[in-house]
Amino acid sequence: EGLRVAADGFPRRFTTPGLTMRAGDVSSAAAAAATNGSWSPRLLPAAPGALELPPDASVELHFSHAVDRSAIGSALQLDPPASGTTLSLSACRAERASCASLSLQGAPLGVGAVHRLLLPAGTRYHPSCGPLGSAVEARFSGLLPFSIPFRQTEPPADEWRAMRPSARRQRLLLRHGLAASVAIDALAAQMSLRLNSTGAALPLKLSRPGGAVALLEADLLPDTRYTLSVSGSGRVRDAFGLPLQHSYTTFDTAAADAGLTLPDGQGRPLRFASGAGGLDPPG
Repeated sequence: EGLRVAADGFPRRFTTPGLTMRAGDVSSAAAAAATNGSWSPRLLPAAPGALELPPDASVELHFSHAVDRSAIGSALQLDPPASGTTLSLSACRAERASCASLSLQGAPLGVGAVHRLLLPAGTRYHPSCGPLGSAVEARFSGLLPFSIPFRQTEPPADEWRAMRPSARRQRLLLRHGLAASVAIDALAAQMSLRLNSTGAALPLKLSRPGGAVALLEADLLPDTRYTLSVSGSGRVRDAFGLPLQHSYTTFDTAAADAGLTLPDGQGRPLRFASGAGGLDPPG
């Protein structure tokens, strides 16, 4: 109405919304081919929240506001720096202004190395915004070493946390599969299964039902302690050429359950079923 705004002497303070950045889908044609599409960048990370980036990986970065890719592309940095590695940004498949696809050029990240991807404070991530008030980040790692991961190395003090297999067949993770020249028998030759009470070795059989899975079979007895060891070898390598590392697990098998089969009304006798002879279901 043309009236002047009366000053009340009280300052008004406000904060503009901050920018957030998170890592979305990670794709790697090499990892997918080696594992029949079952590879996951989030499985057993090198550090909490660190996604695994194979050399050919691309990862979608999602932002809470629209960003200018050329502006953030020149500002993004790895901490610690990765020698010989440069960052490249392109449009996401969905072509959204709040998304950018990141890929690594030049040297890959070091094996097992963890890096923060930083968009530093002070960055003008869009022509219509002011400088970023505080840094935003995501975490990544290079390829994880080739080893057979186990839930435990020694049985924990808390029994409810313990790994207690209840079958004679156990699935083992091959994160990156195996090199094309490496047969599953070569991996089996690096494994030994021993009875802890006597140290006696047990025969084992290893097969590969899937690209990222090895299936271990052995005549395990119930309520018995065993140690499964995997010896490192430069001759046994995964699909990225990484050599097999040493790992082991000591575990107790589950106690066998016993049950009673009642008559079924057809004149069949009672049958007492006990798993005392092994971990397979009773016949």
